[in-house]
Amino acid sequence: MTDTLQIKADLAALAAEIGENAYVGISLNAGQGAVRGVIYPQGILDKVSLHSEAATFDEIAAAMRQSWDDHSTLHGENITREIALAIIRISFEKGECTDAALRVEFGSDADKFSVRALEKANEMAASGPFTIVITGTGNQ
Repeated sequence: MTDTLQIKADLAALAAEIGENAYVGISLNAGQGAVRGVIYPQGILDKVSLHSEAATFDEIAAAMRQSWDDHSTLHGENITREIALAIIRISFEKGECTDAALRVEFGSDADKFSVRALEKANEMAASGPFTIVITGTGNQ
């Protein structure tokens, strides 16, 4: 028998691991007897969505975990590239890029991916080297 609280805890843990904007949800199509899961890693309005299907509620959390595990490397690369482009843009617009400015745009992903993104920004643009000025303020 399905433990609803355990499924809720498993999905909440998955959403927390993915990031603060992640939307993780499940639904039941009673007509087809399938339990469906969806993950929007960057929120419900973003273009990326991961869909899973299982026969029971007991199986859906594992199927969704596998879907995220299969996608997480690509997700990290995409976020790293987006942050790298932001480092270049902010540096050009403001004369420097701060950790606070990155957190405004990327939330906790800025802290998680900024080291790799800084390396990527320096590879991508000839106008570097770029730096991230640590202010210790902003949206922490």
